[in-house]
Amino acid sequence: MKSINVPELLLKTKSPQLQDIEAAFNDQSVPFYPIDVINWDTYPLKPEVEFAIAHADNNIYIKYNVHENTIRAQYTEDNGSEPYEDSCVEFFISLDNQEAYYNVESNCIGSILFGGGKPGDRVRYDDSVTKLIRRYPSLPKEGFDSKSGDFTWSIVLVVPASLLGVDSTYDLKGKTAKANFYKCGDKLPEAQFLSWNPIDFIKPNFHLPEFFGEIKFE
Repeated sequence: MKSINVPELLLKTKSPQLQDIEAAFNDQSVPFYPIDVINWDTYPLKPEVEFAIAHADNNIYIKYNVHENTIRAQYTEDNGSEPYEDSCVEFFISLDNQEAYYNVESNCIGSILFGGGKPGDRVRYDDSVTKLIRRYPSLPKEGFDSKSGDFTWSIVLVVPASLLGVDSTYDLKGKTAKANFYKCGDKLPEAQFLSWNPIDFIKPNFHLPEFFGEIKFE
């Protein structure tokens, strides 16, 4: 099982803009980690993907950088959509040894799906909740079909800990959680399913908390 430390991000404001977040990541040398595990030989496509993760004011900050040869963004709205069919990055987490886990899935233009709960008893949250997850994509919020070429994109996600099954007094600092990070694209011309921590399962499935890695909030 992989394990990483999640540094506390020093921000000048509790509602930072993208440039403030990126400056803090750079100034504090927050490390990037590859999402490069091919778990299923029938899906060998391996775009270049990395993520960095930090926390501040009980929010989790994640930045993804992606370089790939095909890209897709058909879904332009949260919910009622399947962003994992597009060029998509995902973050799954379980805080405080909960059986429940939460998944934030975003396509390359920032349309997200957010779900949570215990295995077999999960819900997909509506816009009243997803709007609380800030996202800063490098691409315009415009849909498009699959296209081939040489594409580089990034996105920053800001996920409040309060959405992850803990109460308002919960403090991320000093806590350990289980998590995994993914890159997928179910309906790209060549589907892809990459993970940070390996998944030992017969077919593509990211909803397997037993294969989450460990993240430690400093």
